[in-house]
Amino acid sequence: MKKKVLVYDNQLGYYELLNETLNSESYDFQLFNNRKDYKDGYDAVVFFLHDEIEFLDLAKLYNPEMPFVLGSSKKSNNGLIDEANMYTVDLNLTKDGIEREFKEVFGVIA
Repeated sequence: MKKKVLVYDNQLGYYELLNETLNSESYDFQLFNNRKDYKDGYDAVVFFLHDEIEFLDLAKLYNPEMPFVLGSSKKSNNGLIDEANMYTVDLNLTKDGIEREFKEVFGVIA
């Protein structure tokens, strides 16, 4: 059974990257559309932070009970963080580097 993953990406490019590289495996990526039922039935959340205003949506979607993957180009502790199910991916990397980090993170939360 595929894991349902909610994806927040206002620019859609990283959402498409996930679908191209990981969707054929055991994940069903669904784009966040700001509906009220966004918390129903998801196994993980992937959030791509492009702008500070999106922190409001990040706070709304974060749930410490569920794996949460934050993709950002902001300098932070990149890689795997074992704190309340939070993982980060550095979007400053090349496409291959981003794919590699996502595969590593999803290998841990699978």
